[in-house]
Amino acid sequence: MASDGGISSRCLAVLIADISGSTALYERLGDAAARTRIAAGLAAFERATQAHGGNVVKSLGDGVLCTFAHPADALHAALAMQDSTAETGLGIRVAAHQGEVIVDAGDVFGDAVNTTARLAAAAKPGETLLSRTLCDTLPEPAPCRLRPMPPISVPGKQAAIEVLAATREGRRQGMVWNSTLVALDVTATVTSAWLRVGERDYELMPGASLSLGRDLDCTIAVDSARTSRRHARVFHHGGKVYLLDESANGTWIATDGRSPVRVHREQALLHGRGRLHLGADPAVTPTPGIEYRCE
Repeated sequence: MASDGGISSRCLAVLIADISGSTALYERLGDAAARTRIAAGLAAFERATQAHGGNVVKSLGDGVLCTFAHPADALHAALAMQDSTAETGLGIRVAAHQGEVIVDAGDVFGDAVNTTARLAAAAKPGETLLSRTLCDTLPEPAPCRLRPMPPISVPGKQAAIEVLAATREGRRQGMVWNSTLVALDVTATVTSAWLRVGERDYELMPGASLSLGRDLDCTIAVDSARTSRRHARVFHHGGKVYLLDESANGTWIATDGRSPVRVHREQALLHGRGRLHLGADPAVTPTPGIEYRCE
């Protein structure tokens, strides 16, 4: 911890929880009843924070900003907050991130706080978004599953933030942990990207995505028993190209000059040239695969 008088710098998990739809709630219930309902929600946020060793830093209108010394405590508090909606009947958005914050007179500032606020703004009602930075420090086993989401751009940052959504469902299957980086130079910006199947090229424009799977309405339909109906998505975002596997059997990424890497219900960063093999290890079941090129 660095300190300068009353100001200090600490690495903390930052959590923001917000009640969604409060304006409509006031209109539907009236001022007094809506305020009572929202106060119950804010009280539930505070109980969850304190029960898991956190600190409620301040109120954000219809939400709260909290900090935790340990990322796992922030995750448990986020899940407890979502669980409280069964009692309060409120829709809430929760986001958490870990990083250095400036602590000054009981308040917190800095990039980690700004990033958490951006994630909270991107969350849908009932959704909990966690940064990859926070998730990579979580111990196993964990009480939920993390589902990879498309990266989120944050103003002032060159790279988009890798994000996962925490869900109670499927907890026995465990969690998705480290994203596979299938690239020798992950700092390079991709300006053009293509996928090729046979003699047909599919250009992947910045901000666009391509769907891969057995369903005929996928951008690239693959007729294979081991390919899921909605197997994977490849998207071009923030100068990077990502593959997000959502399949039952996984995707093998064979970057030129490297051994194939299996990605299963997680996100991979693509660069250079290689092939995607949906549902089967090319070393066991040789297939042409889907060629990719990122430049």
